[in-house]
Amino acid sequence: MTVMKKILFALLVLFCAIPSFAQNGLTFKGIPVEGRAERFVARLKAQGCILIRRSFNEYTLAGSFTSFKNCMIIVSASDDRKVASVSVLLPEQETWSGIERQYFLYKDSYIAKYGNPVMSCEDFETESDGIELRLLNSGKCHYATLFELKGKGRIAISIVESGYMQPRLGIVYVNQDEISHQRLQMFRDI
Repeated sequence: MTVMKKILFALLVLFCAIPSFAQNGLTFKGIPVEGRAERFVARLKAQGCILIRRSFNEYTLAGSFTSFKNCMIIVSASDDRKVASVSVLLPEQETWSGIERQYFLYKDSYIAKYGNPVMSCEDFETESDGIELRLLNSGKCHYATLFELKGKGRIAISIVESGYMQPRLGIVYVNQDEISHQRLQMFRDI
């Protein structure tokens, strides 16, 4: 399993643990996170994003997000080819202080726009004085915040490792239809 798929899987697991309510309305870069994935990707390309790779239900693009260039944007589609989620990975940071500052900047910005998160965790499983990047690489660092946008979907922000000592900020937008679909599937399975 690639690092990217591990990141997306971990964030999607977070989404399943929290109850959901109502309909669509979530946007990414001003584009509604809904409808056909091909159309969503075309709108991102119209904003200057470049399609790097396409598989059956996933599109990987390079583009800008907020003030950062060279971001990786992943559009995941459901089996019926509709947009399920959009993930963005900001460029890698070289220092712990840089990634931590970036995390809190985005967390504070999302709080200003959407209100308080439903979940937030910023901790280490052991003493972290000066070894934060090593703890991140070993899975002992947990920085994640989850926002529930009633009737729209969810947004998760987290610090992820993308290679040895290479942290980056990951942000995932999941539309309400996908959350409802996941819960329905879960109810069928249990």
